[in-house]
Amino acid sequence: MNEYEIWSSYQLALVSRGIFTLFTFFAAWFAARVTLNLVNSGNANLFTKLVTTVFGLLIVYFGIVQQAFTDWTTAGTAYALSQVEEPSGRFDSFIAFFAGEGEPTYSLIGDPFITLFWVILGLYIILPLWINNSSD
Repeated sequence: MNEYEIWSSYQLALVSRGIFTLFTFFAAWFAARVTLNLVNSGNANLFTKLVTTVFGLLIVYFGIVQQAFTDWTTAGTAYALSQVEEPSGRFDSFIAFFAGEGEPTYSLIGDPFITLFWVILGLYIILPLWINNSSD
């Protein structure tokens, strides 16, 4: 593949990642709304709390998976661009910033700040269900 084909494939992959990220943020918003409604109703039973908790954990998982795929795709693109036989030099900064040692491997453990973001978002969804906020 030449640089143009590699870069076009990367851009196409980012479009799909963006759509999935929008869906994930919508699902997180929906879960937060469900949590708010359950907390405000005051009569959430154990089953609804468990279902909402599992849903919130799944959203966090999908968010972390999405970011891991994005990191892997970016590192893979940098690696592929570094392997082009006749590089143009247009992607040298991209390669220097994102390429690692050898071929990239997929891992859920990526950027700690992004993982922290998803964990905090999950806590915003889950904690209000299980912590009693009443002033009794």
